[in-house]
Amino acid sequence: MILKLKPKLFLQCHHSYLVNLNYMFSIVGETIILNHQTIIPIGQFYKKQIMEKLNL
Repeated sequence: MILKLKPKLFLQCHHSYLVNLNYMFSIVGETIILNHQTIIPIGQFYKKQIMEKLNL
């Protein structure tokens, strides 16, 4: 599915989750919090990739 979406707009953070960066509010520990307070887990495999993409 991620190949069909715009890679600059979406981020895979877990085997089962893609996140739209426009709705991302913050990263707390091993989770992403979206604007509407939904909590999405960050998979161990994806943590480094996320930090690099977001320049954190």
